[in-house]
Amino acid sequence: MRILAFCNALALAHVTRALEVAKALTRRGHTILFAGHGTYLAVAEQAGYPVRALPYVTEERAFAAIKSQRLADLFPEKDAEAYVEADRALIAEWQPDLLLTDNRLSATVAAELAGIPLVSIVNVHMSSLRRIPFFSLRNALRRPDSAAVGEPLFRLADCIENRIEFQFYDRLMVAGLNRVRRRHGLRKRFGNTFEEGDLTLLPDVPEFSPVSRLPASARYVGPLTWHNDLPAPRCLREGRLDPGRPCVYLSLGSGGLAELLEESDRLADGSVQFVVATGKNRVPSLDRLPDNFFVEEYVNTDVLYGRSGGRRWADAIVCHGGNGTIYQALAAGVPVIGLATHEEQHYGLKRVNRLGLGIGFGRATHRRGGTGSVRGAIRQVLADPRYRENAARFARRMADYANGAELAAHMIENCLARTDRPCARNPVAKPAPLSLPVRKGA
Repeated sequence: MRILAFCNALALAHVTRALEVAKALTRRGHTILFAGHGTYLAVAEQAGYPVRALPYVTEERAFAAIKSQRLADLFPEKDAEAYVEADRALIAEWQPDLLLTDNRLSATVAAELAGIPLVSIVNVHMSSLRRIPFFSLRNALRRPDSAAVGEPLFRLADCIENRIEFQFYDRLMVAGLNRVRRRHGLRKRFGNTFEEGDLTLLPDVPEFSPVSRLPASARYVGPLTWHNDLPAPRCLREGRLDPGRPCVYLSLGSGGLAELLEESDRLADGSVQFVVATGKNRVPSLDRLPDNFFVEEYVNTDVLYGRSGGRRWADAIVCHGGNGTIYQALAAGVPVIGLATHEEQHYGLKRVNRLGLGIGFGRATHRRGGTGSVRGAIRQVLADPRYRENAARFARRMADYANGAELAAHMIENCLARTDRPCARNPVAKPAPLSLPVRKGA
């Protein structure tokens, strides 16, 4: 089977999630080509996959629109048409049997025009299936999820808020893409359904991201976190990390938290060690960093989190609140300290707060408290054992989803094998039973 993987390569997670599924599909004998736009397409290439660059929203426009919430700037009709035509040209050239996409919305149009099945990787909170809206009354009141008092009111309020948010997404985010669909004779897709495919793979766990409904065309597969073959961090190979001192993993992320390194001496006192993953962010000269900061471009988190057989080094993570980064930490029982750079990240960090898995906040809090707000959160999470205990319990629950990439690969094969049109276009279809060993513990 030939599979064309379209990714929004402006964000690392949109590439690595598809990459983990691609690895499982490759082991099953399938051929995968990655295509998209953005710096992180190189990660798939470094993993041994051929890649093709395609036009898409530029990094500058994407980050400006997301931070300002001017989502209409992302897909004006003329540009949307160009993205769809680029996708169609590659489909015509490469002749795939199936498209796999992670946050490349033009692929939804191109797949339908080509008449080939589309499998989409999308988080629950970005789908039309989510139960908890971005702005939930329950989050504002900080009521525990288990509270029965007022639950009908919260559910009703969430339902109304979701409808409002879906309307905004429809009118701002995908209006240009829908005009392209209309010009090609396709029916309109409403709001967040643009993120979904014939088969929709949800890289989440229900306890963290519950759904309002779960049609046969959508399945939880569990977090699709990146497992790379990088060596252990240099500070571990050289024996420079002190096992007797707290260690915090600082991930700057695709959105960029590079300014934290500018004030590295204020993040914590010298008793706390930091292993830093910079990604493609521009960072200050390493000569200016304190001796307790150890910097890498990318980090093998399986080693740092003790998931490759050794001890666990990281006691907490500081990150931007990206979904994959959160799940990667929680799978190892590591509590999260998050500073969101936009609302999608803040969504995940609100869940972190509500489930007692760490401390998350948005830009407004950081502007008021400066680096001191992050420093205070680090101190609190390291000192209070309840965060570690809650994260450890959550890790045990996540162990049931340890084979997410294999499950996704199985569902993709089953989707294509149907002769009566796969997945959502045959909404009663269900994947065949799958028996996989589940790794217990975390």
